[in-house]
Amino acid sequence: MITLQFSSTKGLISKLVQFRTWSWASHVDIVMKDGRLLGASWKNGVAIRDFDADDYDRVERYTVDTDDPYIVSTAMTKLGSGYDFKGVLGFILRKDIQDKNSWFCSEFIAWAFAQAGKPLLNPDVDIATLSPSKLLLSPYLERVDL
Repeated sequence: MITLQFSSTKGLISKLVQFRTWSWASHVDIVMKDGRLLGASWKNGVAIRDFDADDYDRVERYTVDTDDPYIVSTAMTKLGSGYDFKGVLGFILRKDIQDKNSWFCSEFIAWAFAQAGKPLLNPDVDIATLSPSKLLLSPYLERVDL
């Protein structure tokens, strides 16, 4: 199983994403086997970071019924990549102006799954327009308790 963590914080960026997407969720990460989080954030770009429940306003975790190690290993190849600020602006403007060498959270997660041949949504969906709220619509997600 691969676990995804959807979350929100009290920060301004989180609130803007929530407002723009009409969703409680503003961020998504892969939960690593050791409990750390792998994802793209505006502070760190693509990085692995520790999970601290106090950092979040709300957290929900979902599993995807696959043990394909290629998903995580593919995601790991992007460690150190920057955050896709242009992509977020394009997301807000509904235009594809993403930076091909940088990532925002939901774009990064969708890309990693698609590269492994296990897209979370219809393969024709443009990942540059995906928000955490759209990823929550995936029929492959099953909610689990923290």
